[in-house]
Amino acid sequence: MTVGHFLNVDLEIESKTDLASLAAALEPDAFALYCGPVPDGHLLNLELNTESGIKEGPDERIHEFCGLIEALSPEGRQGWQSAFRRTFDVGFDATAEHMAARFSLRTDTLERIARLGATLTITVYKADPEAGPVPRPHDP
Repeated sequence: MTVGHFLNVDLEIESKTDLASLAAALEPDAFALYCGPVPDGHLLNLELNTESGIKEGPDERIHEFCGLIEALSPEGRQGWQSAFRRTFDVGFDATAEHMAARFSLRTDTLERIARLGATLTITVYKADPEAGPVPRPHDP
């Protein structure tokens, strides 16, 4: 029984300093949905380049992001370490037919997030029966 669909993982990074160099260091494997000023500093919102052949699923996407962060040059790591917020945001869409949905992540995924000093957020988008189904990233 399907009660929702995995959509994507965004990586959100906030810092007091500009994050454009960190965004550039993570390209072309990740692309910036937004990189610029926000009221408390600077925000970099990234998504993985799904054309790179990565596997579907939140665990796989988070591990792919972690690998990119771990492989950063010392200058890139400086941008990561200087951030005051580093969040993996896992997005799911809900279905209108069910009262609840249950999703889980593997222990190794949670440990890797913690080792990088990041947090995890789960975002469940409300189903809109009028709008039709939300396409998953690999849907045409």
